[in-house]
Amino acid sequence: MLTQIGRIILKVFFVSPIILFLDFILIALIGCAGVFLGLGNGFFCGPYCILAKTILGLSLIVFLGSIVPEIIQMFNRMKNAKATKKQESL
Repeated sequence: MLTQIGRIILKVFFVSPIILFLDFILIALIGCAGVFLGLGNGFFCGPYCILAKTILGLSLIVFLGSIVPEIIQMFNRMKNAKATKKQESL
């Protein structure tokens, strides 16, 4: 079983690259579809950029939504932890 910090590290170093790779694949497929449909610069300079930013923004929101509660929970546990003898003497 992973500790709290282990889950956070797992999400940062393994889940986030997977999310970014899937975003890249999705954006590339949309770009390829645009080329095959014969859409010109008007598509790639307008709606395509907005769509790509939206996809990346939603992925960021989902990733932060999955990691921020764990970070808050970790800090709350550290704040509520009992002090050791060394800490009590300070």
